[in-house]
Amino acid sequence: MGCTTKGRPFTFLDHALKCGDSLVGADEEMYRKWAYSQKSAQFTLYLTTLEELVSTTRQKRKELESFAVLDVRDAEHKVQLLKEADYAMARVKLGCDLLVGVRLLGLKQGEQEELLAHLLWDYVAGEPMDTLDAQRALHAARKECAFHWPFEFPEVLSTEGKGGFSAFVGNPPFLGGTKISTLFGSNYLYYLQNQYPTFVSRCDLCVLFFIRSHQILETNGTLGFVSTNTISQGDSREAGLDYLVRNCKVTIYRATSSTKWPGQATVFISIVFLSKGNYRGEKHLNDRVVDSIGPTLEDFDTTWNPQRLQANIGRSYTGSKLDGTGFILGEDEAKSLVAQNSINQDVVLPYLSGQDLYSTPNHQATRWVICFWEWDIERAQKYVEPFEIVELRIKQGRQNHSEEHARSHWWLFQRIRSELYGSIRELGKVLVRPRVSNTHALVFIKSGVIISEANAIFLFNSFSYFAILQSTLHELWAYKFGSTLGQGIRYTPSDVFDTYPMPIKTSSMEGVGKTYYEYREQAVIESNEGLTVAYTRFHNPKEKAADITHLRNLHVEMDNAVAAAYGWSDLDLGHSFHETPQGVRFTISEQARKEILNRLLDLNQERFEEEVKAGLHKDKKGKKKEASTPKSRARKPIQPEAQIEFFDDIAPAPMQDADVQEHQPGPTPVDQIGSWDQCVCLGCGKHLVGFSVAEHTKSVHQGRNPGYRKAGR
Repeated sequence: MGCTTKGRPFTFLDHALKCGDSLVGADEEMYRKWAYSQKSAQFTLYLTTLEELVSTTRQKRKELESFAVLDVRDAEHKVQLLKEADYAMARVKLGCDLLVGVRLLGLKQGEQEELLAHLLWDYVAGEPMDTLDAQRALHAARKECAFHWPFEFPEVLSTEGKGGFSAFVGNPPFLGGTKISTLFGSNYLYYLQNQYPTFVSRCDLCVLFFIRSHQILETNGTLGFVSTNTISQGDSREAGLDYLVRNCKVTIYRATSSTKWPGQATVFISIVFLSKGNYRGEKHLNDRVVDSIGPTLEDFDTTWNPQRLQANIGRSYTGSKLDGTGFILGEDEAKSLVAQNSINQDVVLPYLSGQDLYSTPNHQATRWVICFWEWDIERAQKYVEPFEIVELRIKQGRQNHSEEHARSHWWLFQRIRSELYGSIRELGKVLVRPRVSNTHALVFIKSGVIISEANAIFLFNSFSYFAILQSTLHELWAYKFGSTLGQGIRYTPSDVFDTYPMPIKTSSMEGVGKTYYEYREQAVIESNEGLTVAYTRFHNPKEKAADITHLRNLHVEMDNAVAAAYGWSDLDLGHSFHETPQGVRFTISEQARKEILNRLLDLNQERFEEEVKAGLHKDKKGKKKEASTPKSRARKPIQPEAQIEFFDDIAPAPMQDADVQEHQPGPTPVDQIGSWDQCVCLGCGKHLVGFSVAEHTKSVHQGRNPGYRKAGR
């Protein structure tokens, strides 16, 4: 640390240098609401005293800053003033610690209010706060180093002060939301979610530093933060920059959207500058002057956040979550189990990871897994050798699991997603891509494979859907509304696929999709390389090989076919090698990219509002969601019913009426229903897959066999 005045040392800084948790602490409103919750003469007299203490502290700190240190006596005078200010504020800070500490105990809301009311009596009475309840609260607050901004800097933040800081500069910590409770405890996360209502479990922690800093900035104050690049993506964007720009009159006036951390860590960061209030100067994005910078840290803005479309719900999944590597087998061990007893092939199945999809030309699983579906333990134990392996490798580790079902059903995956495998069996094959990858490539995978949670799965078996999801249009949407890990996409189906407005089905898409897919499969087999290598070559401007050149041409044809399906043949997509946040890539032009994203956003809004009008979006109380105010920007016309029509050809067949079912053949013996066979429960009419029959009998029909009939009989 150095002094900005050349040749002059720092003098007195003790009053300005403080430490604590910036996110955890009481403000004046919280403190006053608590302190004034009881009304009596005793409370009124004591609270008047507290107000006088705050005023005294403010005056002492202002006096401290009013003169320079020229000699030892000046320094000693500042030390004395700081001691007097701290002494005057000590009781107020004690109350703030109690208030925050109770919020950190993990109690229910009613329990918190009851405890705070109890503690308030002793606090106002001037008691030492040494009871068990008080000490629990104080320990919780001091363990987190609670920092009460208005009472640490009353001369800046109090109503009689400046009203806020002029600026903040910093590099707040990056931490994915799902890791917060692991590192700091569930009570800490619960506190943050209650104090900052926009903060949800998948937000990065750095979001809260933007929000908290904005709260204590003065009007026209600014902040400049280095943050993780996910600040402009997904839930983190919605909770942070979206909220600040839409609701708090914040202007982003300078930003670097994504750049590699200059140190050794393989982290990508964003640099963001905000102004609180009206900003009339130039705006700079990635060292270019632009008209505006939106929460996505791009030079176009939108008032619409994409909404999940009912037409897409249930068409995408993530794979099975094992929660235990003990289920996984190598090829030799898997073959040995089947050789010992042929019935083991029912439960020893190929296990497809995200790496398998892209590392080999045939996309085959390189490992196997023991899967007991949703069976009870009695049925699983019939497969003696696999069961012994799972018991040895899994059982003990599950005993302390946070989920009761995972503890009590330790022989099962944590999430098998049986409905997913039933759909795959019915369709024959589905589209799959890794959830995290810097390569965007969809692959058809046939049934009979357990797909890991590292993959996103799409319940489509036609080349039309392949063309749509493989297109650059969908890839742009994935990069924009998913999130990134390094330079790769973290493809979250609920954020990316569920919000994506599908085009109208055309005959050309099926043909161009089939041609593209089959040529790509042939090319990677002939070159004996996986899709990661193939698409690295695809995006390399120096790569001139005939197979890659032809694949690029097919990709242009496919993108044009998908754009035409939206009715956007007017667009010049401008395919070539372009600089992107992911590096140089063979893709569409920057101008086309912006226009496509804007049109897709408009289309998402149109589709969502149509679904709202149709009553397809209701909250828990059954009320319709309110659609946002439509944007005034002209929209490209498109058929509103297109999304519904597009899915018609894969909609599940309607169940037969009861009077028709009565004339159907009788039940199939259970031992003749294989694990992957489709069947229907004759008791309730539910369609099932063979491996879920036992669990369905137990949970729905209390163990009494209602009878099941295999499909096709």
